[in-house]
Amino acid sequence: MDTGPDPDIDLVERSRHGDASALRELLHANARLIRSVAARLTRNPQLQEDIFQEVVMRVIRKISEFRGNCKFSTWLYRITVNVTFSMLSREGVHRNTLELEEVAEHSLSGEQSIEDAIDQKRMFKKALSVIMGMRENNREVFSMFYLADASLDEIAKQTGKSQNAIKAILFKGRKLITKHLRRNGMLSNV
Repeated sequence: MDTGPDPDIDLVERSRHGDASALRELLHANARLIRSVAARLTRNPQLQEDIFQEVVMRVIRKISEFRGNCKFSTWLYRITVNVTFSMLSREGVHRNTLELEEVAEHSLSGEQSIEDAIDQKRMFKKALSVIMGMRENNREVFSMFYLADASLDEIAKQTGKSQNAIKAILFKGRKLITKHLRRNGMLSNV
């Protein structure tokens, strides 16, 4: 992520002071960010659209509260991640996973058996439910690293945490997921 000056600062300031056309331009310029984060965190196109609309509504309602202590894109990224997890919790984890027909299609392609695909789906659902049960800051770090493919450096810049703190959160999160998967018989006790 860019560490230079915020390219959106002028639009943000005008938006904070009630300029509707600046807000429209700001949202248009950042629509791709919202959509790409939502797409990384959920496979359901309808849910992605719902996330997009909810993020836009939150930005419209809260733009005046943007303090400017981070880039607008960082603030928007955090809103998108939080909205996504909130909607996943409300909708249920199953909306984020492959549907049974997709599992069958995937296995018919020769990549893996139906049983393996179903097991993988169950493990993913369980892991995601553990992630959604984490404290918000830990969930954000964990999801940024594993679900949004952000680097340690990017996460550090966006959260203000040290890389060592991020590594500790990731370690504890992996350990927690492994514990839950083992408890549910989804992993062997090797």
